[in-house]
Parts: sequence; structure tokens; C-alpha cells
Amino acid sequence: MDNAQILTEIRGLLEDSSRQMAEMRQEILALREQVESKRPDWISKQQALELLGVSDRTLERYHSADYCQRQGWTPLIKGVHSTIARPVRFNGPLLEDWLINRSNHRLHQKAIARWQNRLPSYQKRKVN
Repeated sequence: MDNAQILTEIRGLLEDSSRQMAEMRQEILALREQVESKRPDWISKQQALELLGVSDRTLERYHSADYCQRQGWTPLIKGVHSTIARPVRFNGPLLEDWLINRSNHRLHQKAIARWQNRLPSYQKRKVN
């Protein structure tokens, strides 16, 4: 086998791999969409504690601007990350995002905006 044939075979293998990766990516995105559609947005306080892996007191600290500022984090916002009314419920997807991006305020604010834009109150009204 000469070099030209080897290169042709390698190119073919790379194209096959690229196609397979694109197909796998589409399958992963479809599975993620299925999982996210079945996951409730609002979870109990106990579920939030388990998700974050913290105590009740630490969860309260996460709502404190002073505590979070000392850590270099974005604080949790009552009315966004959790409900104000009793019983308190927590926004699971936003807590997950906060856990990953709590040190990146701008990125977490984008997640909050995306979540809020899904709400009916944030939808643009049609003018007749």
C-alpha cells in the first residue's frame, strides 16, 4: 500500500467517525430533551438539600449576599431560585446551573433569563 492509498483510507475513516459522532450527538441531545421534559422544575427543600449536598443552615447562607460575596459567588434569589410562599419550593434546574456557575455571575444570569423567558408572564403579547 502506498502513501496515497493510506491517506485515502484514513480520510474515509475520519469521515465515518465524524458522521458517527454527529449521529451520537443528535441522540444525546434527544435523550437530554426527554429527561429534562420529565424532570419537575420545582423541587422540595429536602430535594434541594440533597441536590446541593448541604445542610439546612448552609442553604440559608446561600441566600445571603454577604456570605456569597465573600465566597465570590452569586447568591440564590428568593422568588427566582426558591418560592416566597410556603411551603418553600426550589427551582431544580436553576439550582443545578447555580451549582456549576455560581462563580460566573454573567453565565448564571443567562440561565435565569432563559428560564424566565419560558414563563407566560414574560411572553410578548400580541397587539391587535
